[in-house]
Amino acid sequence: MVDMPQNKREFTRINAEAHAIYKVLGDPIDLSGTGYLKTTTKNISKGGLCISAPRKIAKGYIVKVGLELDTAEKPINAFCEVKWCAKTGSEFEAGLKFLSLEEKDMENIREYIAGNTNIH
Repeated sequence: MVDMPQNKREFTRINAEAHAIYKVLGDPIDLSGTGYLKTTTKNISKGGLCISAPRKIAKGYIVKVGLELDTAEKPINAFCEVKWCAKTGSEFEAGLKFLSLEEKDMENIREYIAGNTNIH
């Protein structure tokens, strides 16, 4: 049985399947490419997001994320902390908390959430 994280969220999350890329900082350098992996989000909030991952990412690791939202002209770049990671079938899901985000990017996230729910 998998221990799923308890719901201690400060912000309400909305279900959202957006395209993203991520890179776990501290992983060995990948000389064959950029080191970024493609993924999709499961949900997003003003405080963070949940992504699918092919392998476990340790709690506490820092992840750089590039997120494509239809409310943003360019991808959103953020540094996030891994708060939890759990196996779901053949993949993993990781809960990420935003650590560093430009104000314009946060505004794009707010617009995206507002456009996909009644929560502001």
